[in-house]
Amino acid sequence: MSDRLYEVMAAVWRRYIGLPEGESEDGGRDFLYREHRRLTELSEEAAGTLWEASAARWMRTHDRTYTGHDAVSFAQSALREAVERVIKDEVIGRIPHRMIHDMRHRWTHFEADVSEPVDLAIVDTGRSGTRKWRELADGVGVEVEYICSEGDYDGFDPIEDRALPPAVEWTDADKKRALDKYIESRGLGRGEWVDMEWPPEPSLWTEGHWYWSEVEPCPAHQEEHSEDECVDCEDSREPVIDQMAEWHWTTTVHVHELAFGDEGSEYEREDTEHGYEVASVEQDPRDVLLGPPRRWAF
Repeated sequence: MSDRLYEVMAAVWRRYIGLPEGESEDGGRDFLYREHRRLTELSEEAAGTLWEASAARWMRTHDRTYTGHDAVSFAQSALREAVERVIKDEVIGRIPHRMIHDMRHRWTHFEADVSEPVDLAIVDTGRSGTRKWRELADGVGVEVEYICSEGDYDGFDPIEDRALPPAVEWTDADKKRALDKYIESRGLGRGEWVDMEWPPEPSLWTEGHWYWSEVEPCPAHQEEHSEDECVDCEDSREPVIDQMAEWHWTTTVHVHELAFGDEGSEYEREDTEHGYEVASVEQDPRDVLLGPPRRWAF
């Protein structure tokens, strides 16, 4: 146990924290030996407290005293748990907040400094913004169409499988902003760092709804309804947007945690969160462009 504690401690100090300023390599070794003795004493003290708690629980739940084998088992388990606590609190806990995260994203931060994040307020959600899809469709010989009919979509395939999103050119600056926002809302534990799949995936969240307004009679038909179609009357009708279409961009987030094996070798634990929302944009429902299901042709 103590050898593992030393290997973990030495790895963390050398890779993440750095030896105390002014320490030579030999002096650094002396520092690590001193720190190792201190942490070993902490581990043994904590292990004694944990052993006493295990023995007390045993006496409360059994009608016999514990055996020598039981006592050894308590001691081994207590020492393992104590060393893990010391590693997490006194070793990994010494790593400055976000240091590992920033180290893992050094390149993303560099690219973010030389690129601009997307301004979602000026993303072109109109028909000119779907030019890319129309050009791709022409190139592969498939049909695309706008939702021009009044009312709700009534196609065979789910609309979210056919809708083509507005063009958004995501950058590393956007990824850095999304990572920072995630960390701000969730927090970052000891030895943790976060990554996310990039760019995010678009999905039509709400298709929206629109309809034509009622006819406003022209001056000639104010008093009397015309049996014939009147262009002026028909031209008075205007589209009314009852609800905007809404696009959401989501991604998968991976939360990594620094950990160490039995021999002190470094590895990482990982927890995954699907469907984390990065951004949302509204669109005129008449400008939603439909293509083949699941965009298979592109």
